[in-house]
Amino acid sequence: RVSCLMTHQHVLLSGASDGAVRCWQMNPHTTTFECTHSISEGVSSSVQALAVLGEGLWVGGTSGVALVELATLKVVKQLDPRKFVAGLLQFDRHMIV
Repeated sequence: RVSCLMTHQHVLLSGASDGAVRCWQMNPHTTTFECTHSISEGVSSSVQALAVLGEGLWVGGTSGVALVELATLKVVKQLDPRKFVAGLLQFDRHMIV
């Protein structure tokens, strides 16, 4: 089940209850969205919120925050404490969790 959506540079990002973040791009020939990448390794739980700050994708879930490097689409860090994240808000080049 999809729990959050956002767009970043012509890519639709979805976060789901299965703990995966999926990247979707429109196929111009079929005008449908196709999943081009899936990020689940290092994402510890159901995804509740997504936000981009600089070169990183912040993934908030039921067990904390994972930081994904956009260039590689790999989780590079898990932030403590590992608690439920209700939302993410970018403010003045900082992320409020």
